Amino acid sequence: MPTKKQLQKIRGVFSPSPKAEAKKNSAIAIAKAVIHLDILEQHKKKMLTEVQWLISEAHGKYTTKYRSLGSISDGNEALQHEHVFPRKKLSMRILEDPSNVQKYLDEVIGCVVTKDEHDKLSSAEKQNPELDGWARYRAAGIEVYDMEQNPPQKVQW
Repeated sequence: MPTKKQLQKIRGVFSPSPKAEAKKNSAIAIAKAVIHLDILEQHKKKMLTEVQWLISEAHGKYTTKYRSLGSISDGNEALQHEHVFPRKKLSMRILEDPSNVQKYLDEVIGCVVTKDEHDKLSSAEKQNPELDGWARYRAAGIEVYDMEQNPPQKVQW
């Protein structure tokens, strides 16, 4: 759970981290190396999951560019860092088509949501396992804002 100081940042305008690009490039290099190693597939999946965390948190765990309406409201609800494109699905795509690892990892996007919104996303995905990316948010009825814009702009699907 974020501190009060972190909550102020969460509700503020997105500020890109100067180290984000280097972090992302480093994580992608790890993924490219891992997919070609002669190791168990379950270990590759685990490492690809970790790579996705590294990329999605490159600007900070709770200071992502995209944040839900609930997360930027004044409530005290617990917040979560959510992957717009579920890690498991992306990992499977990478393992099925390793030549496009860069393309798939470019799809890694973090979005801060409330615990309740996270539950709604999970429920929407269980009802329709084909949902992916922003379509999950649309199906769950979650408004998302691009915090890089000043004032923040609602993401249009």
